[in-house]
Amino acid sequence: MPLVHALTRQKDAWSPRQRRHLSTIAEFNCTLTHLPGKKNPVADALSRIEINAVQLGLDYNQLAKEQQQDPETTAVRAPITALQRKYVPLGDSNISIFCDVSTGRPRPWIPSSLRRHVFNLIHGLSHPSRRATTRLLTQKFIWHKISRDAGNWVRSCVPCQKSKVHRHTETGPGAFHQPQRRFAHIHVDVVGPLPPSDGHRYLFTIIDRSTRWPEAIPMANATSTSCASSLLSGWISRFGIPEHITSDRGTTFTLHLWTSLGQLIGTTVHHTTAYNPEANSMVERLHRTL
Repeated sequence: MPLVHALTRQKDAWSPRQRRHLSTIAEFNCTLTHLPGKKNPVADALSRIEINAVQLGLDYNQLAKEQQQDPETTAVRAPITALQRKYVPLGDSNISIFCDVSTGRPRPWIPSSLRRHVFNLIHGLSHPSRRATTRLLTQKFIWHKISRDAGNWVRSCVPCQKSKVHRHTETGPGAFHQPQRRFAHIHVDVVGPLPPSDGHRYLFTIIDRSTRWPEAIPMANATSTSCASSLLSGWISRFGIPEHITSDRGTTFTLHLWTSLGQLIGTTVHHTTAYNPEANSMVERLHRTL
C-alpha cells in the first residue's frame, strides 16, 4: 500500500536509498495497484525458495540385481570376519538380499554402484556431520570402508560447504624478547645426516639472536650428549653462558639430559610448538645459507 502513493508524496519524506528506488520505478510506464496477499499468488510463488525434487527411496529389487553382478559382493561372502552374513528374503517375493544380521537387524550389503546413491539418501535429508552420517549409514547398511567413503563424500558436499562454518582459530604470531646484550639468546638446531667427513655426519648449528653470529659444529651423531658437548666446547667456552636457548621439539632437545644441562648452567630452555619450524626461523634461515 505505501508503494502506491509513494510517487505522489513529498520527496523529503524518503531516504536517499528510497529516492533512488523510486527514481528507477518512475522510468517505467506502469500503474501501481495494491492487491491483498491472497489475490497475488504469482508474486508469492516467485519469492519462494527452490526445492529439489523428491528423491525416491532405495529400490531393493535393483539392489538384489546389483549384488549378483558386483564382484566385491561375491568376494565378501566368505566368513572371514565377525559379521553374520546371509541372504534375507524380500517380503513375499522370490528375491533375496545379501545382508549382515550380526546386530539383530538385517543390514543390506551395498554394491559399489549404489553406494553414492545410498549416501545421498541418508546425507541429503538434513546434511548431518561426518560422524552422524557414518552412524546413520552403519545402522542400516554395510560395505567395505564405509566410514572412509562417508567422510570423503561429506567433505566434498557442496551444500555443507556453503552453509556450515568451520572455524580454524590460529594463534597470532608472537615476538621474541629483544636481548639486552650479545650472546644472551641463542637458537640451536641439528642438520643431518650429511655425507660423512672425518667421521662427522651432523652439524650442530647455533646463531646469536642479537648479533646474528652463526656457528656450525660437526658431530659424529645427533644424540643429546653430542649436542651438549658441542654447546659447551664450541660456544660457551668462547662466548659465555647464554640466558636463553631456543630449539625445536626434536627428541635430541626434549630428553632429560638437555633440560638438565640448562638447569646446571642456569639457562632457560625454550621449545617451539610442534610441527612449526617458523617459530625457530632464525636458525632455519641459517640452514638455507649453509
